[in-house]
Amino acid sequence: MTPCRDVQDKLPDYLYGLLPDWEMESTRAHMESCEDCSAAYAKAVEEFRMLDEWKVQGPGRDGYGRFLQRLGECSADEITRARPAPRVIQAQERPLLGRFGGVAALWHELPVGAKIAAASAGVLSLVATLVALLTVLQAPSAFATMTDRQRQAHVEGLIMAGELPDAIETVRVWVSREPQSSRAHVCLADIYERLGEQDRAVREYRVATKLDPQFTEAHLRMGALFASRAEYTDARDAYDKALDSDGFCTQAHDGLARVALQRDDVEQADKHAGTALALSPDDPEIMATHAEVRRRAGDSVQARAGFRAALNAAPTCAEALFGMAATVQSEGDERLAQHFWQRFLAVESDTQRAWLARNGLVELSQRQLSGVDGWNQRPVMSPDGKQIAFAGRAKGTDSSAWRIYTMPADGSTAPKLVTSSGPAVWPTWTLDSKDLLFNMYYEARGKRTRIFRTSASGAGEPVCLTPSSTHTSNAVPIPGTQRMLYSDREELYSAGLHGSDVRKLPIDYSAVPSERDISYLCVSPDGVNVIFGVSDWAGGRGPATRLYLAPLDGASPAKSLTDEDTEGRWGCANPSWSPDGKRILFADDKADPNTTWTLYAMVLGDDSGPHALLSRCARASWSPDGTQIICDRRVWPASQIHSITLGGERPTVVQTDAPCE
Repeated sequence: MTPCRDVQDKLPDYLYGLLPDWEMESTRAHMESCEDCSAAYAKAVEEFRMLDEWKVQGPGRDGYGRFLQRLGECSADEITRARPAPRVIQAQERPLLGRFGGVAALWHELPVGAKIAAASAGVLSLVATLVALLTVLQAPSAFATMTDRQRQAHVEGLIMAGELPDAIETVRVWVSREPQSSRAHVCLADIYERLGEQDRAVREYRVATKLDPQFTEAHLRMGALFASRAEYTDARDAYDKALDSDGFCTQAHDGLARVALQRDDVEQADKHAGTALALSPDDPEIMATHAEVRRRAGDSVQARAGFRAALNAAPTCAEALFGMAATVQSEGDERLAQHFWQRFLAVESDTQRAWLARNGLVELSQRQLSGVDGWNQRPVMSPDGKQIAFAGRAKGTDSSAWRIYTMPADGSTAPKLVTSSGPAVWPTWTLDSKDLLFNMYYEARGKRTRIFRTSASGAGEPVCLTPSSTHTSNAVPIPGTQRMLYSDREELYSAGLHGSDVRKLPIDYSAVPSERDISYLCVSPDGVNVIFGVSDWAGGRGPATRLYLAPLDGASPAKSLTDEDTEGRWGCANPSWSPDGKRILFADDKADPNTTWTLYAMVLGDDSGPHALLSRCARASWSPDGTQIICDRRVWPASQIHSITLGGERPTVVQTDAPCE
């Protein structure tokens, strides 16, 4: 059933028949079954009737004549008696410093020149006040005498000047007085778009196009809005209607070309982009669209020439900068690609394309390291910065084949096998860079693990540090101590690096779900705080993991770092603390739970929240000096280890709603 609030908001439009047919019918059906909405409609009908019938009250057409007639019937004595006698106010002497006496005395003492200057200033002030008053009084009538085009320009001027409240009030009055004005509804839709209320904007555009089916601008704006929402079928329909009203509309052909590209219909895109270019050969945006079509068609020569022509016409054309960067990067010209990506980000920095541009820069700064021929996961660099440990599994093997490997940090030689038995996963270095802690599954179905320690050189057999009676995992060393931290799913424990002196940590879990499954441990570089993941398997297909931060001594409650809704997906995983303790990396599948992970960066204590850094990446760790990130990247049907050089103090980051590749 339609919510009552939505129905009552639409009652004015319903009363004047401005809703789409299907919405008119659904509103009518709702009011037939809802007493509250029916009563609200009856009240609205009465109010609008009273407004329609309201007239200014005053003397009738013969009022002045009757007044003169009555005046003629009265004698002079009757008129005198009816008029009250004036009061005579006698002047009285006041002290020199009375309310006005002092001022008058000072005025008389002023020289003639000063009196003239003061009088002139007073006159000018009075004139300015009168002009301002007349401007205010005449403003409504000035707007009333404007054409609809002038009114639209006036409203857009208010918006551009940052006076959005005034623009809203102006459009509200305009729509209420002239509900049949299509331009009024377009202005209202524009305001809704700026306020982020896209559904209401679509409704107003539909009203405008219903009132005037030949209103090309309304169709174009609605098409652009649908395209921004990835509703390409509706966008195409809107652009087609724009062409029905104006067959030579360049923007409609350009919009159809862009929509066709989103649907991978290069042939249709080429057709409309060519028509748009023929209609507006000097428009840089049109040139850029045509060049993008050529790029998607595999014609990089024409694409490059088209983007260059667009940039010659408009050096800051975002479409051309983005397209040129993508073109030259695909051709292997990394230096030029970096140049154009940076120029693009100087023009456009807060859009989905900006995320793609930053991802392109990260792609340029990374290099693939050697690994096993197959799956390579959870790489971590040693504290001395000389080696990388990771879990690897060769192609054609099952999950029982996971083993721990090491290799030089520069990937110069082949990986060295450290563990011969398995499955072994989650490697972590001890602080002296000599040994590795890791998990080894011990159940047939691989759901329970124990913690082992082994030499990074591969010498000797791994030593089990935790009992087989409980599930223990995610061992990490605690900086500044000779102890490690680990989890048994419900609690956090610390123990010596040989498994002795086990202690349950006094973590305050008051803000954490009571039925918790703790994993993904990460200790701060100063050894004071811990970040851990808490899973809630009750919420959908995945564990719905959130990350929490807590002091190891329990001095304050654990607090959520990622409090967004994780229901129905895996959530957040694999946090990694930067060496300076200011930032963390973690993976999240929020971009698309059905595909793969995206690596995010977050500055702790920064209200901006997490920012997407790199797609197809589930696990990453920092180099000891904080200048590199070592990560695994999924390249189907395997995963590879990559090294990414960071430019600047913080990683290149973008918005959290970034899509996966």
